[in-house]
Amino acid sequence: MMLLGSDIDFFLVGPQRTASTWIYRNLLPYLDMPLAVKETMFFDRHFDNGFDWYFKHFTKTGLPRGEVAPTYFHSSNARERIFASFPNAHIVITLRDPIDRIESMYRLYTQYGMYRGSIDDFYFDNGEVRESSRYALNVKAWIDLFGENNITILLEEDRQKDPEEFLRTILSVVSGRHEVSPKKEFTHLNEHETENTAKFPFLALLVQRTGDYLRKRGLYFVINAGKAAGLKHLLLGGRKERAVLSVAARNAIEADLSVDIEQLRVILGRSDLPWCN
Repeated sequence: MMLLGSDIDFFLVGPQRTASTWIYRNLLPYLDMPLAVKETMFFDRHFDNGFDWYFKHFTKTGLPRGEVAPTYFHSSNARERIFASFPNAHIVITLRDPIDRIESMYRLYTQYGMYRGSIDDFYFDNGEVRESSRYALNVKAWIDLFGENNITILLEEDRQKDPEEFLRTILSVVSGRHEVSPKKEFTHLNEHETENTAKFPFLALLVQRTGDYLRKRGLYFVINAGKAAGLKHLLLGGRKERAVLSVAARNAIEADLSVDIEQLRVILGRSDLPWCN
C-alpha cells in the first residue's frame, strides 16, 4: 500500500553506463534521492517489497524526490508500474554512442564475473544488453506513456561538451532550479569506466549475487561496509584490459542497430547524430 501523501517527482532512466553514477553524485545535494544506495531497483526487481519499503529510501524533506534507475530503461514492467503510480513524474533519459556503451558494459560484466566470453560475442550473447541498446524502441515506449512534454533526452556528447550545463538542464526540469556546483567540484567525467577484469571471476559473481540478495532486503550497510573494507578492490582488481570490439563485430552490431538509430534520429530531430554511421 502506498503511503498517503507520498509522491515521486522524477526518474532518471538512461540505460546502464550512461553516466548515472556521475549524475547521482553531482545532483545528490539538490534532490531527495536514496542515500544508502544509488539504485533501489524497486519497479523492476523488488516491487513485491511494497511501497512502504520503497519510500523508506527517501529521507530529505522539501526537495524534489526521485531516483537514478538505469535498469528501468528497457523494463516494460518498470515503465508501466511507474506510470500507474506516478503518471506526472518527469522522465530523464541519458544516451551515449551504443558501441561505446556496449564496450563499457562488457568491461563491467567481465569485472563482476558475469561474462567470460569474448567482447565480439558479448552483444549477441546477452539479450538484456541487446534490448537496452535499442534506444528508439525504449524511448518511444516512455514517450507513449508519459508524453513528450514529460520526457527529457540528453546525450553523452552534451555532457562531455559542457558538464555544468548538462547538470543544470536536469536540475531545471526536475526541480525548477538552475544553480549547480562549479566545475572544479565535479567528480571526474569518466571515473567509473573500468578497465579491470575480475581477479577471481567465480567469487566476484558470488559477491554480485549476494549483493542482489542484500539489496532486496535493504541491507545496504553490509554492502557499504564491504566496499569500505576494500572487498571490491580485492575481488575485482584483476589485470587491466581495455577490450574493444573488432571492426567486424562493430559492423555487425551497427547493422543490427541501424534501423533503431535512424528512428532515434527522427525522435530527437537530430539528423546529424553520428552514431552507427
